[in-house]
Amino acid sequence: MEQLEAFFSGLKATIDETRKVRKQYDPLLAFDFNSLEFYWPMETKTSEILAFFLNPGKPHGQNRLFLEIFLKMYNIQKGLDLIKKVNTKEKWTEYSFKTKEKKIRFIDILITFGNKDFGLAIENKSHGAEDQDNQVSDYCEYLGKEFKDYMLIYAPIDDTEPDEKSITNIERETLTEEGKYKKIEFRNNLIDCIHEWSIRCQAERVRSFLMDFENYIRKTILNEPLMDEKNNIVDYALKSAENTEAAFEVAGSIELVKTKLFERFREQISNLKIINPKTQSLVKIKIDECFHDKEYGFGFYIDNWDNYYICFNFDSINQKDFCYGIHKMEGSEVLITEELYKELSNSVEKGEYTGEWVWYKDFEDYYKNWDVNTYIEIQNGKLALKIKEITELILKNTQEIIGL
Repeated sequence: MEQLEAFFSGLKATIDETRKVRKQYDPLLAFDFNSLEFYWPMETKTSEILAFFLNPGKPHGQNRLFLEIFLKMYNIQKGLDLIKKVNTKEKWTEYSFKTKEKKIRFIDILITFGNKDFGLAIENKSHGAEDQDNQVSDYCEYLGKEFKDYMLIYAPIDDTEPDEKSITNIERETLTEEGKYKKIEFRNNLIDCIHEWSIRCQAERVRSFLMDFENYIRKTILNEPLMDEKNNIVDYALKSAENTEAAFEVAGSIELVKTKLFERFREQISNLKIINPKTQSLVKIKIDECFHDKEYGFGFYIDNWDNYYICFNFDSINQKDFCYGIHKMEGSEVLITEELYKELSNSVEKGEYTGEWVWYKDFEDYYKNWDVNTYIEIQNGKLALKIKEITELILKNTQEIIGL
């Protein structure tokens, strides 16, 4: 324990010094500025960006450099052999086809080499989209018919394989042995490729964008610390055998720390006391068992609301796309109308609506895509208080519209 305490004490001093330097030079270097944060690329836009740089015909000015780096890094020899014959004119993203069951599928990125001599498809799961039934299997079946040879790259965030409902393990293993399937995750793989692109790129404007793209992925998708802090942490961990041992102990405890923080957050939300201003009754709180997973969350049920409740949930896995709003109750047949949405937008603030949400809004910054700052606010109780504040504001401003 003393060794760990000494490690943390020294590590904190290292991080504090890094942040002090950042603050001093920030007016000149703007360390945290990232142009991509103006529009937060989601999965489709991320695919478009990757396809843009992989395509030698796009105006990044680097010809086949990015594609060659990608093919060499992941040992895709057939693509390297045919790189001079890559088709730059074909549609590369959202490539659609019909399955034998007449279902329309969309391949995120499809690169054609020669006269369909080789097809390289990429299934991008950068934001944790759920696998669909037979999805990967359908892709492979189509590619096998359309091309003389092919490879499908499955690109999840971390080291995970497709759900077996998308492709059976036996089929996936067979295709892997045949060189027709390869998994390349963003963490420690695709992110390294993007980093290599930025190093090898000769055009300064393009390099600047690639660096922003890399930092965007590290921050919002991989939840990694800033690069300068990360490098200093690594240097500190390598200073001594004791530091290295302590670093591995800490790294091995991260998931348990998250689990404990989720338990603490559940308890904090459960203990919130929110009063309905119209009836003066206590608002009921229901929390999903896996509230921190995709499409799960927690809700506040109001005694004089028959068809709706105030909902907080995640639209993506790994605590991404956290949002809140007024959701239709399960089983309710009430219609969601644009008129009701407009009334709520005028009363609360501008948001959006769908078939199940009468009004909703995405969180911003680290509340939307959870990172270390969010977990700190769970630890000190600030996030639960923010949830309470938002819920009370919605209650206050919607009673005349929804409350009976």
